[in-house]
Amino acid sequence: MNLLAIDSPGTLWAAIGVGVMIVFYFSDKIIAALMALVRRTKAANVPVVERLSHTRSAEHPNWEILNFSVRNRDDLRWTIEALRFSSPHHCKAINQSALIDHIEGGDPNPDAVDLASLSNEVALNWELAPAGQKRPTLIAGDNDTHYLTIWVYLPRRSSEIFCSSSLILRSNPQKREMIKIEFTSPAITSI
Repeated sequence: MNLLAIDSPGTLWAAIGVGVMIVFYFSDKIIAALMALVRRTKAANVPVVERLSHTRSAEHPNWEILNFSVRNRDDLRWTIEALRFSSPHHCKAINQSALIDHIEGGDPNPDAVDLASLSNEVALNWELAPAGQKRPTLIAGDNDTHYLTIWVYLPRRSSEIFCSSSLILRSNPQKREMIKIEFTSPAITSI
C-alpha cells in the first residue's frame, strides 16, 4: 500500500487542511523567531554606551558631571550627532570641550556660561571609526571608541530623581538610531 496515494477527494482536502493548519501553527513562531533575530542583529551593530561615572560637582553645586564612552561594534562609520535630555525638562547640558573658554584655576567653570545659551541638547558630531580600529590620536574618526564628559545643570529645586537622555547616532544619512540612557542623579533626593 502506498502511503502517499490519495484515494478520494476527501482525503486530499484533509491532507491540505492538515498542512495548512501546521503552517499556520508554526508561522507565528517562525515570524517571531525571525523578528527576534533581526532585533538581535540590529542591536549587535548599534554602538554600545558605557557609563563610566556620574558625580555631583563639589565646586559647582547645580552641576553634575556625566562621563561615558561610546564604542562602535559595526563595520560602518557612525557619527555621534547629539545627546538630548528628555527629563528633567528644565535641565541644561554642555560638552566639556565647549568649556575651553571658561577655565579657572585649571578647572572648567560651567557657572561662567550663560544658561540662556544652553538647551537640553548637546551637539557632538563626533565620528567613530569602524569596529576594531584604534590609533593613538584624538582625531575624530580615527578610533572606534570615544569618551565624552557632559556637564548637566540641574537646579536644586528639582524633585526628579531620574534623568533620561538619548544619544542620537547616524551611520549614514538614511539610517539614524537613538540609544536611551537613564541614570539616577546622585545629587537629587526625592521630596
